[in-house]
Amino acid sequence: MEKQREIIKSQAENASRVLLKYVKSIEKKKQKKQNILALDESDLRYSLSVWVILTTKTFIVDKKRLKPSKIVLKHPIISPDSECCLIVKDPQRFYKDLVVSAKLSTRVTKVVGVSKLRKKFKSYEQRRVLRDSYDLFLADDRVIPLLPKLLGKVFYEKKRQPIPIDLATKSTPEHLLKEVEKAYSSTYLHLSPGTCTSIKCGAICQTPEQIAENIQIITTTLAEKFVKDKWKGIRGFHIKTNESIALPIWINENVFDPDVDKVKETSLVITTENKKRKLNDSNEKNSEIEESSENSQPIQNIQKKRHHENILDNDLKKNKKQKK
Repeated sequence: MEKQREIIKSQAENASRVLLKYVKSIEKKKQKKQNILALDESDLRYSLSVWVILTTKTFIVDKKRLKPSKIVLKHPIISPDSECCLIVKDPQRFYKDLVVSAKLSTRVTKVVGVSKLRKKFKSYEQRRVLRDSYDLFLADDRVIPLLPKLLGKVFYEKKRQPIPIDLATKSTPEHLLKEVEKAYSSTYLHLSPGTCTSIKCGAICQTPEQIAENIQIITTTLAEKFVKDKWKGIRGFHIKTNESIALPIWINENVFDPDVDKVKETSLVITTENKKRKLNDSNEKNSEIEESSENSQPIQNIQKKRHHENILDNDLKKNKKQKK
């Protein structure tokens, strides 16, 4: 495992250096063509993001998870000047005072209670304005299950769902400050069923060494905590930006591992056997139905004859009555 970490760190550093050089050259060309004033390149808010792409052999999870998983980084990718909205339990006044006493007013610029969120942000447009007004959304861990209905697709389709923080264990300014700083110094993994997952690892305003150290932390955490068979269940890691191709930093040499893929083979054998059994059962049922239909044919013929005889008898009786 140490060898894998060293390989990933060296490869990530080389790949990020090439990637940054490529992206910066494209950005300069764009600025010359469009004559746009260049934004501050050292500000994380305006810098292009770098992503780690994880590909696995099997689905990483079976169901979509609402809560994003937190990975603390050595070099934060969220700017300390980013404005944040905090969603809390009622009453919201208590948490507003807590934010002021923790001296977080410059970061946490808005505190919203659940009842206020339910009343004031009902329409799609109101929710969209709220989403675009802040760089980051934090929420008390206890209200996270209520938020999909209150915020809707506007937030969750764009992966802007609030980040859970722990406000239940302690309600002190020191604890709130610690939780907010931890949220600002982390990256977040949004898990859903699939074999390809992306997670933000850096920005182009950072150095290749800083991005490589973040990548090392992310890849080891993903392999040890989130992937089912750890390193054996991973196909590879790549890095990319929104405007570049994916560069490989680690590829699993054993694409087919007998220890991991044995389960798949046995499951396939079982399914084929079950299919054969189902086919045999269905054939037996069909044969029984055919036999029963064959047996029922003489009975139906007898019933038809009796019915015709009854009709003839009735006709004869009617004729006799008319003659009289």
